Amino acid sequence: MVARSGTPTGEVTVEYATTNGSALAGRDYSAASGTLTWADGDSAPKAIPIAVSNSSVFTGSRSFSVALSAPGGAAALGSPATATVVISAGAAVSGTAWVYYDGVFNWGGDYSYSATINYNDTSGGPLTGAHDIAVTLTGAYGAWQPYAGGKVPMWNFVDTGHTYLTFAIKPTVANQTAQIYFTRIGDVAIGIDVDPFSGKYGPPPQAGIWSTYKIPLADLGVADTSVYKFAIQDQTGVANNVFYLDNVGFQ
Repeated sequence: MVARSGTPTGEVTVEYATTNGSALAGRDYSAASGTLTWADGDSAPKAIPIAVSNSSVFTGSRSFSVALSAPGGAAALGSPATATVVISAGAAVSGTAWVYYDGVFNWGGDYSYSATINYNDTSGGPLTGAHDIAVTLTGAYGAWQPYAGGKVPMWNFVDTGHTYLTFAIKPTVANQTAQIYFTRIGDVAIGIDVDPFSGKYGPPPQAGIWSTYKIPLADLGVADTSVYKFAIQDQTGVANNVFYLDNVGFQ
């Protein structure tokens, strides 16, 4: 809150703006700037609206500052003219953070492309729960692409302790190929595109057979960064190809 002191005569204004500290705009909070205005006779405190995100998982605390400047009218800045805002972390994440498990999709949603996604499918014979994900390509090289949010706000891998991406897949065509990649907010590509079927992370995919793959986040180039979404993209190049996914998560 910003207070106006003294006799409230005449209209006065003051500008405000946030500045990053250990908390970063776009990750931990939404950058804000603007002007607060008091009308003649108005002495009520004014609030500065700043949204704090719960999507960045971390331990300890992070902070940013809010500074006042450029007083207008007959106003002058009092002291202090800068405040520090501290964001305290929630509980540390442990175990597996599931993106999709036991028939429940836990991320914010998906930006899948050239594919139709069915989260309540049963034809793939899921490993757990009542449902799997059926990914039906509507064009060659389609992808399932969930984005962070919802029950699993997995934006920042630095402090979570998770070091692997794991998932199960059941292809319906022989010689299924794919790639996995991550992006930050704004669809900025980060990390390294990885072939999950290279033989390093699990067995060769077989049509009609469930197989599980475990890929180090370090191999994907995102172990020490923040992510917004990732994709499992088909590389077989066959339109109308269908594959099933289950038990997708971070360990």
